[in-house]
Amino acid sequence: MQLYPNYVELASEAASKIDTIVELINSNAGQPNLLALNHEIEAAQAEEAGKCSRVD
Repeated sequence: MQLYPNYVELASEAASKIDTIVELINSNAGQPNLLALNHEIEAAQAEEAGKCSRVD
């Protein structure tokens, strides 16, 4: 008689979901750096065009 027949299956499903979440986090981890780089580029372009003065 099996009291807990689905534990291995449930654990496997949970691990798969966790893996999907970790992959999503890892794929987005570099985006803040890209956003900061984009901001710096846009600020430099605006400064060159005389639209603003840069304040760091």
